[in-house]
Amino acid sequence: MANWCKNGSAAGGYNEKFFQVSPEEIDFSPLKWKRVDAAKDMLYAVIRHYLIVMKNGVIPPKYLTRENV
Repeated sequence: MANWCKNGSAAGGYNEKFFQVSPEEIDFSPLKWKRVDAAKDMLYAVIRHYLIVMKNGVIPPKYLTRENV
């Protein structure tokens, strides 16, 4: 499993740069939602978000839980 982070972007959201992070490096601080511009279709281009890339493309069942909402 690999964790990747994208913390903003340049060139109007078209210059995506991801970097690999360890689970301990994941930043849980509040996001700066005021930078999001829905009119320009840049919902996540300007804020930090993470990707989890699985080796086999499957999340092992031991990491899944069911929540009743």
